Amino acid sequence: MLELKKIFSGYGNDLVLQGLSLAVRRGEIVGLLGRNGMGKTTTLKSILRLNDLHAGTITLDGQEISRLAPFQIARLGVVYATQEAKVFTDLSVRENLLLVGRKTTGDTSEFQMIFSKLEERLAQKAGTLSGGEQQMLALARVFLANPQYALLDEPMEGLMTALLPAVAALVAELKSQNAGVLLAEQSPQRALKLCDRILILDKGRIVAEHQAAAVSLSELQRALTL
Repeated sequence: MLELKKIFSGYGNDLVLQGLSLAVRRGEIVGLLGRNGMGKTTTLKSILRLNDLHAGTITLDGQEISRLAPFQIARLGVVYATQEAKVFTDLSVRENLLLVGRKTTGDTSEFQMIFSKLEERLAQKAGTLSGGEQQMLALARVFLANPQYALLDEPMEGLMTALLPAVAALVAELKSQNAGVLLAEQSPQRALKLCDRILILDKGRIVAEHQAAAVSLSELQRALTL
């Protein structure tokens, strides 16, 4: 289990998270739902120590990781997909995938199965892909890294409608492979479709938790406007 307890973190002296606590278990998708500026991205960055942690503890399967360097946390199987696609633009799509180095040994069939729209682009330089296709490539690298826990920062935001099913399939596949997924999301509709549990984040704190199967869209929408 990935667990955050009473986290106070932010950027310098600017504290964004104000005592946040949450947990993600293997094989479940937890949605972190909130408006812009409420701390979704800061939560994900805090797990990988990409900002300033002032107080609180973070544990991964019982091991405290609060004082580890980002690369050490990544080596434990925590993979982060940022809002902005992070790909090596001068390398081909295939080379970007091979750099992951875990599942990929030259065989990209798993990638092609989920991201069939890029199947014919494997030899193409990543920098020549559209923004949405680069985002898909970045997400494919998360999948192929075989994560224990995947931190996804609004992976569907800004994508054209035709690409959304592929991203949803990737998130579901991560769960089927027993990865824990923490999904930052603005859309309550998408959160309901994708997640097992939904956490409502407001001003750096979790203010509500819902089982996705037991909460309505109107309830989530109302919680986001309080």
